[in-house]
Amino acid sequence: MGESRFEWWIAAVAVLLLPSVVCSSFVCMYVAQGPREEVLVLVNGERITERELTRELKVLRFSDPTTERTDDEVLAELVQREILLQEAAREGVAASDTDVAKAIFARPEFRNDGFFDETLYEGHMKSVDRYYYEERLRDVVRVDKLLALQEDKGAFEEALTQRAEIHWVRHDE
Repeated sequence: MGESRFEWWIAAVAVLLLPSVVCSSFVCMYVAQGPREEVLVLVNGERITERELTRELKVLRFSDPTTERTDDEVLAELVQREILLQEAAREGVAASDTDVAKAIFARPEFRNDGFFDETLYEGHMKSVDRYYYEERLRDVVRVDKLLALQEDKGAFEEALTQRAEIHWVRHDE
């Protein structure tokens, strides 16, 4: 009789714990994957998301509060940048940490009386994602290096754009 009571107790605990284990597994999966991001555009299979557009707009509006570029214009710039970054990757064009540091030091929004002002830089980093900002500058440097290798930059960009497979997933007309 004691053995059957023990088996019943184990079964009861298992029934009570099973739903919480299953639910926590799904919660863990969701947290690990993160919420799904809305994809706006696919460029040769690479996603440009709503989150990227929002970050880019935040950086642009901080750098130039008077900017009047629309979301669609900025999204088109992100598409063009992605095309160029893919080509830079194919060509092996990279940007070192030193290149990124030089780009940061050269930014006008971080200069005071012609010199880099760390206080301005740190103040800016409080309002934007530092990692995103610095990786964005790394991308800008890579694109600049790629374009510097080209004799006719306009024709080069146009040819890349024509070859690219661009799929607008969500586009408000």
